[in-house]
Formats: sequence, C-alpha cells, structure tokens
Amino acid sequence: MKDIFRSQLKSFLNRGHIPTLEELNESIVSQKDFADEEEYLNYENKINLWYSETVECFFLKPYLQLKGVNEIIFHGNSKIECLFKNRSQFEKQIISNEDLIIAMETIALLQRQSWNLANPVASFSCRLFQHNLRITLVHSQTTPYQLSKMFIRVPCEVTLELESFTGNTAIINYLKNSIEAQQNILIAGPTASGKTTLLKLMANFINPSEHVIILEDTHELTLSHLNATFLTTEGQHFTLDDCVTWSLRLSPKRLMLGEIRSREVSPFLQAANNGHRGLMATLHANSAKEVPDRLALLMSLHLPSPPSWEVLMKMIVQGIDLIVYVKDKQIAEIIRPIGSDGKNFFHQSVIGNDADDTLQLFNQGEDFRGLGNSS
Repeated sequence: MKDIFRSQLKSFLNRGHIPTLEELNESIVSQKDFADEEEYLNYENKINLWYSETVECFFLKPYLQLKGVNEIIFHGNSKIECLFKNRSQFEKQIISNEDLIIAMETIALLQRQSWNLANPVASFSCRLFQHNLRITLVHSQTTPYQLSKMFIRVPCEVTLELESFTGNTAIINYLKNSIEAQQNILIAGPTASGKTTLLKLMANFINPSEHVIILEDTHELTLSHLNATFLTTEGQHFTLDDCVTWSLRLSPKRLMLGEIRSREVSPFLQAANNGHRGLMATLHANSAKEVPDRLALLMSLHLPSPPSWEVLMKMIVQGIDLIVYVKDKQIAEIIRPIGSDGKNFFHQSVIGNDADDTLQLFNQGEDFRGLGNSS
C-alpha cells in the first residue's frame, strides 16, 4: 500500500507541488477499486498516518523533543545520531529510508530549495513544530554508499542570559562596557560552541537608538530594535560580501555579521579600518590567538591581489578591539590585539591562561591598549 502512496506523492513532487492529504487521497482513489467499506477505511487510516508521519514530518517530533538536543543527524534512516552539549547518542529507526528521502524532498520544496543531482547540497533555515531549525541536506549521489543524509541544527530555545556563558560579573561588565564603547568585537570558537547565541546575548547591550544593520546567510540573529535593518542572502543572488558593501551606504551606527568565512572578510576589515565602530561578527577558530592568522588567511585567499602578510596583520590589529573565544557555551578566552611586527601577533589577555589585571583596569576606566603580552 505504501508503494502506491509514495508513487502518487512523487508524481506531485516532481511537478513542484506538495499535495494536501485530500489531493493525494483523490489521486489514489481515482485509480484504485476497493472491495468493500472495510477495505476503504483500512486504506484511509493508513494514508492518514503515513501522510502525517512523512509529508508533515511528524516522525521528527520525538527527536526534537529530546531535552537539550543540539543537532540531529540522519545517516540514512537506520543510524540517527543526536548530539547534546557533552555527549551523543543514537536513536532507534522510526521511518523507512524511502519515506525519509520523500520527507527530505518535501522539506526542501516547502522551503523553495532546489535539492537534486544538479544541486546535491541544500542548507536553509526552517521552522517546524515551533522550532527554528537549520537544515542541511546531502544527496545520495555525493557518496559512494548512495545514502542521502540530513543534518538538523536545533538552536537553543531557552531564553538565556549572559550569565550562562560566565558566572563572573566582572566579565559581563567588561563586555557590556566594550559594547557601549562601540568596540569592534569578534566572537570565535569551534562549531556548535555557542558563538551565535553569545552574539545574540551581547547584542542586548546595544543602545536601542542605534541604527544596527544585521547581515546573515540565514536568519538566526534577532534584535527587537525598531532601528534594526536585516539583510539575508538565503535564496538570493547576492552574497554577504555584497551586503557588507551595501550596508556601508546605509548610515549604520553598528554592523553585525553572522559569520565571517569568505570574501565578506575584506569589506568588513576595511570598514573596521575606515572609522566604522561597533562592528560585531563570529568566526570559526580554535583559540582567540588564532583569529588574526585566520582573518589574514581568509583575506589572502579571497582578495585577487592581497597585500603582504605584514599589512594584513596591521589591518587586523588596528581594526579589531576585542576577541572573545567560546567553547562548550562558555567564555574561555578574551584578548585585545595591540600590535604586530609583521610575523608575531601581540595581544593583551583579559581572561585565559596568561591573563593579567586587564579586567580590573578596564572596569576602572583606564586606557591600556598599549600594554600586553605577545604570542
């Protein structure tokens, strides 16, 4: 029976249309004869259950309801991995592989995403069952095992405070003062470390009267300020690089960039060196001290004629005031870039293994930008 359901649904999906249950039912009933009312009622119960589980994606609810789940990975239908803060676990199979693929195609079509052999990877934001999700689909043709995969990032839905990232009131005051002083701040860390969450929380310290421009690939950052302007590239034919360039013409008081990972690094750093203040962004890195090298490398890779490493490091040191490193949703390091000799990067540690009394000095309002350690 399910083969008939799948065949009819696929005929709709191939035409770019997700049918309602009534449309699907009508299509099947018009081609099938039922022996009696009991057979029809049995069919009706089966299609209702299958439609809700597969097309409406109710099979996802048990995984999304797991307390504290951060990511759900479908390695096909038989290996479902759920990631939590400090552990992972595998969950039992709920849906067949055929139905999992249909569900993935339905989700992609619902979000107007092209996911097929020509476009084997699709990544997009999606709201399901009151969860704001980040979904990435990988087509079976990209792997030697012919296995389609689905990765679901589940952002924290609990209202957090900055105290969840640090119990140190002095650090919270330090960050608040840095934002109010319109420091240019980068938040770095590994994947799923809490970078975007921390950026959201720090944004709460922004003066509501400021015109803030928020730039993202997909909409994750939220800011209730009436003066906030959002530019999102998802589903568009422009890039974050374009958005950063355009935003500088919109009289921003502050720019927030969801993540630096490509060509947008150039206009962002140029803005930081051209007098724009209050810039905030996230970046993948393994430590706070690695960030300048990471930025310089991105500039070297994505500029057609990049300047020397020495010039790049000078731009970074002059443009970035503060680097916050997060790991496992905890603030692990804070450093302030203070100089470079072209090869070596000099910094002042606020918190971390080699931190000094910077935190106390800053909260007393002293200017310490010319002091520091080197790495």
